[in-house]
Amino acid sequence: MSSNLAIDFSSIPNSTTGLPKNVAKKSNNIYLKYSTCLELIDYVFNELLIKYYEDFDPKNAFEKIRQLSDCLDLQIKKDRKSIRFFFLKNKKNLSNVSSVWYDNYLKINYQSKGISSYNQVIGLIFAYLKK
Repeated sequence: MSSNLAIDFSSIPNSTTGLPKNVAKKSNNIYLKYSTCLELIDYVFNELLIKYYEDFDPKNAFEKIRQLSDCLDLQIKKDRKSIRFFFLKNKKNLSNVSSVWYDNYLKINYQSKGISSYNQVIGLIFAYLKK
């Protein structure tokens, strides 16, 4: 694990990252701190993309992200890459598991048709929009 991970927590808005920010600042568990900081880095990168796309400036967004990425420790880059690879590789399995779980959750909460009720709603929306 890298010891060169530093984030200026004061620049991250409390309204969206209050809990992870506090966990990373106050926890004595270095693994929890590290994983929380990795999540906050992803949050910052995603917010940059959104901001620059809203400003219709995607070229600048990717340049800023590249600059930030260049500042990251090599081990952090490797960890982020392996995490991305893991989720890409297991995307279908994770999606299937979450769909089954959510279908059961809906059925437990009195949506007798589960996820298929959402499909019906989407069909109604498309039918309405075609009018």
